[in-house]
Amino acid sequence: MVLGRVPGAGVLAAGLVRLGNPVDGGLSVACPMRDLAGVLGLHPYEQFSYLRPELAGMVLAACLTAVLKRSFNSESGGMPGLRFIAGTAVALPVFVFIGCPMRMFQRLAFGDPAAIAVGIGLAVGVFVGTALLKRGFSWGPSRPAAGGWSILVPVAAMFIAVFGLFRPAFLSGTVRGHAPFWTAFAAGVVVGALAQRTKLCFIGGLRNLFAVGDLTLLTGAAGFTTAVWLAGAALGLSHPGITRVGLDDWFWSGAAMFAVGLGSTLLGGCPFRQLILASQGRVDAALVLLGVMTGAAAYRTDIAFIAGSLEPVGKIAVIAVMLVFAAMGALVRRR
Repeated sequence: MVLGRVPGAGVLAAGLVRLGNPVDGGLSVACPMRDLAGVLGLHPYEQFSYLRPELAGMVLAACLTAVLKRSFNSESGGMPGLRFIAGTAVALPVFVFIGCPMRMFQRLAFGDPAAIAVGIGLAVGVFVGTALLKRGFSWGPSRPAAGGWSILVPVAAMFIAVFGLFRPAFLSGTVRGHAPFWTAFAAGVVVGALAQRTKLCFIGGLRNLFAVGDLTLLTGAAGFTTAVWLAGAALGLSHPGITRVGLDDWFWSGAAMFAVGLGSTLLGGCPFRQLILASQGRVDAALVLLGVMTGAAAYRTDIAFIAGSLEPVGKIAVIAVMLVFAAMGALVRRR
């Protein structure tokens, strides 16, 4: 059932690139969060400052679908402060590579050779994270959360949609280099509804494979990637053997995504999955997303890859994030 529904999202991702969305990133979560951070003044780059309508569409559709299917739950897990820190930490290697796992699969489908090394790094990171889960890593039991906090992300999505449409003067940013507003919003609606029903997660598929040998979620990621590949080829977007965006250093790209895979496994999902969970009432997932957006402040430093080559401080950040998540996995245990 997952494989049958998800390819439509891949076709939409390729279509949004053709209509103007960033290269190799028609749909993603971390990059739109970075763009939102730019609008809020957390970094100075105008080209990375835009209220992405597909982000709002995904949230609102996932929220409405959860309500209609009676799966909207106001819940939160333990250690909220640590979750926020972990979300910030995940963001740093994401912005080194310029892409969350969802965008990594799109870069792979469009022909970016660096995505091969990154895919290996991601898989190894998830494998290590899964081993730490088996050894007892846990955030603690979920508990009911105050209703007001559970709708924080859907309400924020409503503001993103309204402000993105009318573009008030007090918000900074650009409208260049993006698909038409309503087209992107509609694509987000379709993807958000699909993701809520299929539980699509680009980390969860690998985690379930390594943990219990279950391929169900992984078929979703495979279907999405295959659809991006086919649609990209049909639309003339493929560029086999060429890295068109982000870091093309295979070693550091792989190392960065190893850190992302490890951290996302401990957090219970990639940024895309966190977005869907936050849309259906998970307050802890909302804290992770807030951490990801805060991590976009790396664009004020040399940590994030902008152009040319990765600065030493970016490499140090990748290693530091690995160590942080390794320590978390080793020290946090079920009680």
